[in-house]
Amino acid sequence: MTSLAVSQEIAIMGRLSPTDLSVEPGHLVAVIGPNGGGKTSLLRAMARTEDAGGAVFIDGHDLDSVAEAGRRRLVAFMPASRETPWPIRVVDFIQLGLGTPDPARLDHLVTALELAPLTMRPIDRLSTGERARAMLARALAGKARLLLLDEPLSNLDPYWVLRTIELLRAEIADKSRSAMVSVHDLGLIKRFDRVLLVTGGVVVGDGTPADVLASDAFGAAFRIEPDGAGWAIRPVDRQSLR
Repeated sequence: MTSLAVSQEIAIMGRLSPTDLSVEPGHLVAVIGPNGGGKTSLLRAMARTEDAGGAVFIDGHDLDSVAEAGRRRLVAFMPASRETPWPIRVVDFIQLGLGTPDPARLDHLVTALELAPLTMRPIDRLSTGERARAMLARALAGKARLLLLDEPLSNLDPYWVLRTIELLRAEIADKSRSAMVSVHDLGLIKRFDRVLLVTGGVVVGDGTPADVLASDAFGAAFRIEPDGAGWAIRPVDRQSLR
């Protein structure tokens, strides 16, 4: 299968070591790792949102050489921050992701994310969870080939966590698109096709959820292990608490 996206030696000084990566079409990829491990840096390097080294190709197009209108069709990035510095209406905020007007697409996302009661409200007056849904709508609006979503499930109640994963599945169901999603809740990663484990600015695990969860790299990165209640601190790490 031809890769949808390929990165070559992408890096951010002091935060992400040179990394080669490919993403297959139709895949929902979880990016996990301890705090400060490099999840956000990996997504930002893929999105080319800051001065990252290396190169990223989507459908064979070098993102660094594509004009803004073309980039919107290839990649969409949703940041982890829910801060919005201007009081733009929700409907106008989502429209920014469309590029050109598309009423049918706008209506679909407003309906799918249950934003109809909020469309005329300033986005900076919404709750954090409501802003998260509006930001997701904007990221999805342009039907970019590669979605790069930084903690889109944070600040959501359980229904919206599951609904968002379902929506992402639906968005990439035709296998023309893919999504990379940073995730903190390790209980969710079995819902993904593939898991990238990032720690110390290095991708140390890459495989199915079951394979990554069972790996030595997972235990070393998070310093936990499964138990009957979910997770427990590894015995070797518990020694340091005494």
